[in-house]
Amino acid sequence: EQIGSDPEFQTVSDITEISAEQTYRLRRLIDLRYGYGYGRNRTIAGSDFDLTVKVARLTTSAIVDRRSDPFDPARGWFTAATLEVSRPGLGSDLSFLRSYLQYFRFIPLGEKVLLASAARVGLARTFRDEVLIPNERFFGGGATSVRGYLQDDLGPRSIFDAASGGRALFIGNGELRFPVHRWLTGVGFIDVGNVYETVSELSLLNLQIGTGLGLRLHTPVGLLRLDVA
Repeated sequence: EQIGSDPEFQTVSDITEISAEQTYRLRRLIDLRYGYGYGRNRTIAGSDFDLTVKVARLTTSAIVDRRSDPFDPARGWFTAATLEVSRPGLGSDLSFLRSYLQYFRFIPLGEKVLLASAARVGLARTFRDEVLIPNERFFGGGATSVRGYLQDDLGPRSIFDAASGGRALFIGNGELRFPVHRWLTGVGFIDVGNVYETVSELSLLNLQIGTGLGLRLHTPVGLLRLDVA
């Protein structure tokens, strides 16, 4: 995995992991999951940094899906919460706690217009004043988060002025979808969000904003998307 927004100073994480997960389904729409993963993470940054650590984690999550269609919803909502803990007692060289929350809402406005919105929050902390390794940090910016910015380019910067990720993330999206012609749909959107060095720095008053327009083409094999932001 290549991490960072600047190709000249990217960090590379080489990850090998084995994991197991079990899922319980409640009332057809609620999934409860838990699992364990163990692996090796080798992080390489330039010619002077090469670190290999063991990473073991317990994971748990809950998912509620009330969308009319998971691929192209016309109404409903979806929410998911994930919690991960990594400690030496689990076989890990690292010690951290990490959570990620998501909420998506789809509201029809009349027969053909749809308001789609989303909010995502990520929080992480270490237990022994450790530095969180790059691939466990949060990154934001790009086609699936805050459009109008380079991929993973929001938030704290390294000494090379490349995005270095952070321990907190907030992303909010709003999108108005409307028909154009037959299988073609138009959208107007506004995205807000940022990445923060620590959880205590997270603030909704310090957000980056991206706006734009897009097209969605409905095909038999899936949805094709073009955005300009």
